[in-house]
Amino acid sequence: MEPSTQPVKDHIPAAPGLKVLLVDDDPAILRIVAVLLRKSGHQVTTAANGREALHKISLECPHMLITDWNMPEMDGLELIREVRNTKLPGYIYTLLLTARSSAQDLAQGIEAGANDFVSKPVTEVELVARIHAGQRIIELERNLRLLSESDGLTGVMNRRTFHNQIVREWARAKRYEQPLAVVIMDVDYFKRVNDDHGHAAGDSVLMSVAGLLRDSCRPSDYVCRYGGEEFVALLPQTDEAGAMAWAERTRKALEELVILTGDKTLHVTASFGIAERLADTKDPEQLVDMADQCLLVAKRTGRNRVIRNSQLHDLAADPFGNVQGKQHPLQGVLARDVMSTLVMTLQATDSILHAVELVLQMRLPSVPVVDSDGNIVGIISEKDLMLLDVAGEGWSKTVGDVMKTNVVVYEETHSAKEIFDFLCRVSIRRVVVVSNGQPVGMLSRDTYLRWYTNWIITQRPDTMGAQLGGENPQQQLTKTARMLANSSQILLRQLEESESLGEVIPCIIGGSTRIQDLATDLLGHCQQAFAM
Repeated sequence: MEPSTQPVKDHIPAAPGLKVLLVDDDPAILRIVAVLLRKSGHQVTTAANGREALHKISLECPHMLITDWNMPEMDGLELIREVRNTKLPGYIYTLLLTARSSAQDLAQGIEAGANDFVSKPVTEVELVARIHAGQRIIELERNLRLLSESDGLTGVMNRRTFHNQIVREWARAKRYEQPLAVVIMDVDYFKRVNDDHGHAAGDSVLMSVAGLLRDSCRPSDYVCRYGGEEFVALLPQTDEAGAMAWAERTRKALEELVILTGDKTLHVTASFGIAERLADTKDPEQLVDMADQCLLVAKRTGRNRVIRNSQLHDLAADPFGNVQGKQHPLQGVLARDVMSTLVMTLQATDSILHAVELVLQMRLPSVPVVDSDGNIVGIISEKDLMLLDVAGEGWSKTVGDVMKTNVVVYEETHSAKEIFDFLCRVSIRRVVVVSNGQPVGMLSRDTYLRWYTNWIITQRPDTMGAQLGGENPQQQLTKTARMLANSSQILLRQLEESESLGEVIPCIIGGSTRIQDLATDLLGHCQQAFAM
């Protein structure tokens, strides 16, 4: 199955004709050249000088600019320089109309940014030939841009392009007080598809899902592959109710979709989270995060369903509190008893390159930032790094330049229940646990979910044991202890066989994280078994 190549609202129209802006202070030249261009099927807009042309470019970016050299107010060279120095949605191919033919004049025009020249007096044969040559360049630029802006597998918009688009749609919605909705979708149990049928089947599923999402959207909507098996749809001029209706239709269509992969047919479902821009939504990142929280709830409440942001208040009841005749399971539990121990921190003076390498190698969603004394001063996330303009000045910045300083911090002796209640009320995803100002761990909804899973196994051994293949709590403890021992042996073997400490550090970090998770599971089982 070939991926689609239609990820963004295209700069080049489907029709063969180009949008051409023709600029000349001579009305007769404008009429003559415009007739020749329209005869060749192009859409022509005219301007009498460079300043008028810049104004029209700001309203609608053309594919090609044909301008006279000598004009009042702003001549052709000045106009081209301004065009080249302006950030535009697409590349503008420029032709200079001129009677000049010396090598010095041609060099001056090229230095200003002109692509080609058309000699005066203008002849139809030369004009058409020059435009055809320019059209090939424009189409090549279009294809390269589509490749850079789209996901290589599915053909839909990639994450960085989506960020640029949501910023524009956010500004438009805010300016005209129009609704704007985001829908995040995650394919349910996608890992099973790869494990049971292979990665080629997984790729077929992702391409089919992307195609269904794209076909379900209006021309004004945008679909993005946000990462892995997660997709995002941006729906301008759509409120929560409209997004809910769209998501439900899409969910049902996906449920009925037959996916062909080799000689097999597959069926998948998906979970959806929806958020609408509200009066107190501060920026596009928060809007996406709100939808992501809804997706998390959809996945944890059964999957194959749609959850909208307005439902979260009703769903925010404490799941740990539904224990009749017993005290709250988090009663007396401290933050250090539940937290995931920190693997590594960043210094505020570290380079962005170092931060990117750390996040990629260690697969960390966010990393606390400390000063020279080891005290926490901020936090930097994968999202913060993704949004950096690394092609510009972003790569030269330090972690301290881009980190968020409004990090929420709790002491390790703080009540785990109070922190959980806080995370249920706010949009932030995780908090940092500190000891005397120095970070020692992280707490998130995922951390609590792991702790809760350990707790519920000890509270309901018959029911949970059946779901775990007949294992009782003691068997589960034994199994986890064996996994812990195996992980330790693997880590030790990697250390002993490595020739360079630098090469094995990522393995040490990953193995240590795995050991920490298993140890937390063991402690959770023991603590709750003792409480019984």
